[in-house]
Formats: sequence, C-alpha cells, structure tokens
Amino acid sequence: LCFALLGLYIVFILALHGTAVPGLCAVFSALLQYFLLVTFFAMAAEALNLYIKLVIVLGKGIQKYVIKATLVSWVIPLFIVLFCFAPNYKFYIGKHFCRVFDIPFYVGVLVPFIITYIFNW
Repeated sequence: LCFALLGLYIVFILALHGTAVPGLCAVFSALLQYFLLVTFFAMAAEALNLYIKLVIVLGKGIQKYVIKATLVSWVIPLFIVLFCFAPNYKFYIGKHFCRVFDIPFYVGVLVPFIITYIFNW
C-alpha cells in the first residue's frame, strides 16, 4: 500500500505538468489510474485481512494471504487499465490535467471504486 500511494503521489505531480506532450499525458493518465486502482485493491485486501484476524478469530485463515493479496492488488488493476486504455487512448489526454475521461473513467475507476466500497462496507 505504501508503494502504491507513493507512486500515486509522484504520478499525480507529473500529471500536473505533462499536458504539453499528448503521448506522455496518456501514459501519466494510465499510470495515475493504475496506482489509484492498486490503492483501492490494497485497502480492500487489508480490510479482508482485518476481518479474518478480528472477526473470524478461531477460523483456519488463508495460507500465504499476504502474497496472494499482493499479487491480486497489483495484477488485476493492470488488466483493468489495459482494458480501458487499449481501445482509444484519446480518453486519457486532458487539456489542463492528465487524467482519464468519459467511459474509461466510469468503467475503469468508478465501477472498481464502488465495488471496493461496497465490499468494505
């Protein structure tokens, strides 16, 4: 989670100044979306870990949970970003700020966020 937040902060700063070059802006937007999704997924994995440790105290637990949660948290967002970026990268180029717009924003950011929020609720 720390590396995801660090990457999110660094890419956010770079995305502020990357609007001059459209290709670079698209890359910064995709990286911004990726690190944002990694942060969401890592927080959901930590919530599940806390639930297992605090609520299901006497249960068996999940073997090698940290490794599995790390792989899921870093790989699934990659596929989501590639799924949204591949059809048309023009949705990732902004005029004043490099971020994702329109349909890829809804499918690639809001839907995973809502699913994660409902899962954590």
